[in-house]
Amino acid sequence: MDRYFGSHSYSLWHLFQDEKRKVIGLILESTLREIQASFHRIYEDNYPMMLALKDMGIPLPNFFSAPLESSFSKDLERQLRGKEIDVAKVGAIAREFANWELEPDRSSLGYAATRKINSLMSKASREPSATGTLKTVDSLLAALEGLDLGIDLWKCQNIFFFSLRDRFSGMKDAADKGDEQAREWLEAAGGLALRLGIKVRN
Repeated sequence: MDRYFGSHSYSLWHLFQDEKRKVIGLILESTLREIQASFHRIYEDNYPMMLALKDMGIPLPNFFSAPLESSFSKDLERQLRGKEIDVAKVGAIAREFANWELEPDRSSLGYAATRKINSLMSKASREPSATGTLKTVDSLLAALEGLDLGIDLWKCQNIFFFSLRDRFSGMKDAADKGDEQAREWLEAAGGLALRLGIKVRN
């Protein structure tokens, strides 16, 4: 190395711009994990005190509410951005927001939720029988409903209208002939259509 670079000392700032971003990203990711862990400890260590304040009708002080809002928002964002989503976990986090009267990070979470729902709907449009995926979308929307994230449903509604609505007739015929999978699909798709405000053909 000395033959090429001599005896000079080099720091982070000598790296190329892309490499700087990668290194800074790794440092920030590690720091964020530590901060999130400390926020979770605040919640766990002070839960009895926060519960007592809640029972007395006293709003949580900012030094309690701010870490909780950040922690729960990051937990929820992690679920929404992950490859697989645990809707039960999403619901549990949403209930924590309501329980402690906290404000979620609506900008980041609304964007992440919109992307996740659109991704799931695109998947459903490619599957002949996407009962499980349709139920996931319906349950996810129900779990997030009380957070008022401003989810953009335009693409989701379009996918349903143009890719799934025409399947109802064929699925109904199959269900009438005793096809249990078709019946389950109709139930799942019908419930989601209702939530999305889409009329379907009988």
